[in-house]
Amino acid sequence: MVTRADRYEFARHNRQIFVAGNEEAIDHLETRWSEQLTQLGFKMDMLDSVLDKKHQLPNPVEHEATKAFLTGIDDDQALGNAIFSMYRQITYWGFDEHLSDPDNRFWFATALTQLAALTQPLGTIQKVVIKSSEGRFWAPAPDSLTTQTLTLKGEGRANLASYFFSGYRRRQTATVPVGKLSGVLDQLAAFASTVRPPEIVCDAGFWKMTVTGEGGVQHAQGSMIEAELLSEQLRDVLPFPYLMLFDNAPNQLQRLVIAYVPDDDTA
Repeated sequence: MVTRADRYEFARHNRQIFVAGNEEAIDHLETRWSEQLTQLGFKMDMLDSVLDKKHQLPNPVEHEATKAFLTGIDDDQALGNAIFSMYRQITYWGFDEHLSDPDNRFWFATALTQLAALTQPLGTIQKVVIKSSEGRFWAPAPDSLTTQTLTLKGEGRANLASYFFSGYRRRQTATVPVGKLSGVLDQLAAFASTVRPPEIVCDAGFWKMTVTGEGGVQHAQGSMIEAELLSEQLRDVLPFPYLMLFDNAPNQLQRLVIAYVPDDDTA
């Protein structure tokens, strides 16, 4: 299982190699990086993650433009994919080109510095935003809950915005004891920081989460068929009913208490 910390350690260690400029050590990466990048969940996507039809990759000889481009990438997955793509372009298709060439060395040192910045430890969690959206194929009833945005803040504030198919919106606010909330925020951060292939299920709805800490931001997404236990822990802490969260079970029975007292006529 790959975590944010694994990506940070990879970026930190390899950045030092490129910054030091040890050509032998850098060229040695040509035989090892493909496996390492794959294990970290990065994909060679021909730079599709960071480019669109309106933009081109700056020429590596243009250091200022290269630095501006790479430091403008704010998603560690996209940046990792770009590093994998650039590595493959140089080692597979480059003619007489090596990772240790001065311009390539600058490119990877800059990219790895940015990757380390994007994956550094989050530290104290300040805010978590979870957006859950229904994804059924059939038309829901007018009073059906379709989307929720839950915002949790470290100081103990919780806000819930619920959107219904009829167009009705409901906003709720509550104060949660910091002692109860902080533990949940840490669990959410750990869940978001675990890199895993997304399970896309077309008729199950999806969730997106953004975790903001002192050290940066972590994004995560998936289908609403997972993290049932974490969802239940959130429901136990928060005073809001009908939370979609990660498992889309807003109407699930949370607690059932049956008091059975037999009377004198009961055999």
